[in-house]
Order: sequence, then structure tokens, then C-alpha cells
Amino acid sequence: MSEYWTEKDVMENAILDLQHERDDLQADLARRDEIISRLKEDAERMANSDYRLPSGVTKCPYCSKADWTIRPDGKSTEIHHSPDCPITLHRALIAELEKETEK
Repeated sequence: MSEYWTEKDVMENAILDLQHERDDLQADLARRDEIISRLKEDAERMANSDYRLPSGVTKCPYCSKADWTIRPDGKSTEIHHSPDCPITLHRALIAELEKETEK
């Protein structure tokens, strides 16, 4: 056996390397597609989900958290949801997607 690689050996190794890289990229895309699918499901479920109390306070129907601070324009400030609230979990999925996208 020769101690040098033939052109055919080099080409076969290059093809194998490219196939492995392709497989890795396909797995990354599959993970990202799964995250996007979960985000879409969450977004559809939570669309227009908060409601206003007669006092003008906005309340989350999932975790029942409300922000009792009313701004001068009559709107509530941001609600600080519970850790297990679907909105908090949705925001975590978005952060996960952004982290994956940065790679």
C-alpha cells in the first residue's frame, strides 16, 4: 500500500466530509424547524389572550398576574408573568431560537 493518497482517495474523503457536514446541517435545521413549529403553536394559542379589568388593569388569563400600575395614557405597564406561565415559556422559546440563530 502506498504511503500517499491517490486522487480517488482524496475525493472519496472529501465527499464523506461533505456528507457528514450536510447531515449535521440537516439536523440543525430540523431542530430549528421544531422550535419554530412550537413557537407558532404557542403564538396562536396566546393571541389576544390578556384582558382588562374594569379598573383598566391588564391581566394574564394564564397565570392571573396583573400589573396594577396604570400609566397616564390609561394603559397598564408590562405584566411580570409567573415562571410557568405559557407566555413566559413562549418567551424562553423565542430566546432559544435567537440563540440558535446566532450560531
